[in-house]
Amino acid sequence: MKKPSTKTVRQRGKLHDGQLTIGLDLGDRSSFYCVLNESGEVILEERFATNPEVMKKTFSTMPRSRIALETGTHSPWVSRVLSELGHETIVAHARNVRLIGESRRKDDRLDAQALARLARIDPKLLSPIQHRSVQAQADLSVIRARYALVRTRTALVCAARGLTKSFGERIRGRNPKGFGSATAEALKAGKQYEFGNKVSVAVSSRGGWFVGAKSFTGNPYDGHTLAAQMKQVESLIANQVSEVYVDMGYRGHDYHGPVILK
Repeated sequence: MKKPSTKTVRQRGKLHDGQLTIGLDLGDRSSFYCVLNESGEVILEERFATNPEVMKKTFSTMPRSRIALETGTHSPWVSRVLSELGHETIVAHARNVRLIGESRRKDDRLDAQALARLARIDPKLLSPIQHRSVQAQADLSVIRARYALVRTRTALVCAARGLTKSFGERIRGRNPKGFGSATAEALKAGKQYEFGNKVSVAVSSRGGWFVGAKSFTGNPYDGHTLAAQMKQVESLIANQVSEVYVDMGYRGHDYHGPVILK
């Protein structure tokens, strides 16, 4: 851990002199804070990592202060941590603070100073907002996650329909729950289940290392690809394969070595 400089130690010694106002500019990896004393003078500026442990360590040793920060990805949990430490926490509406949002000089240090000075003069200038509770935020996260999954499912279903149409087939039915059976019906017996070539991939039984991959035209049965695949594997690893583990689709294979069906 980096040892604080003598200047920083002296500045921290002034933190217990009167009412403090702090501006906190949050970043994804690191954040910057600026501390003003009662006279509006900057007595401490520092950058620190944006995570709960460092946040608690940084602000737990400070006297009760007024801390201003902008809305963002990290502002919900940061505001809760600061409030639990006893600080007066003000979450500024990022779009309504024009002094920062429309500034042409974008800099973490300047933004932290601006937040601190606005909070010191009048907190209402920051258009403060109140974040949801932890439970409400968790419930909303579940809703948003489900929304993302539904959108992804819809995109995959539409993609599958488009791909099958290009082969002259059509997947019937609109209910996503029956999409699997509808797809199987569209790709019924006597038609190729794979689009293009079949690819056989071989991995080691221990460690899962890729030891071979071979393409086969004409959509052959799985068992009819085993001999050629093992020939390629033995050529690549420069050794003889002692055992081959395959699924039930490889019954009736044309490979003469030891095979274990799983």
